[in-house]
Amino acid sequence: MYIESPKKTIDKSPETIFNFLNDVNNYKKLMPDSISKFEILSEKRFLFALTANIKELTENSSEAYFEFEGEFNAMMSMMIKGPITKFIQTLAENLQTI
Repeated sequence: MYIESPKKTIDKSPETIFNFLNDVNNYKKLMPDSISKFEILSEKRFLFALTANIKELTENSSEAYFEFEGEFNAMMSMMIKGPITKFIQTLAENLQTI
């Protein structure tokens, strides 16, 4: 299963966005309100695998989006595709507020 969030324009440099996303503690700021608990496993890890893509538009503007890729059986894919899609869309939208 492959899911991609919408691309969002952020008024920050790619380096600023990268540094923000590189600190797992900052993901708390991006999480949807419906997430009641967020656990950090270590300084560099939390329990969800996403890829963040950042493209420089100008010196102080970037485009960013998240990708999720995972292999699940058909039944599990049907159950989790909607929630995961909404989750990464929320991360992308909230990234605009950093």
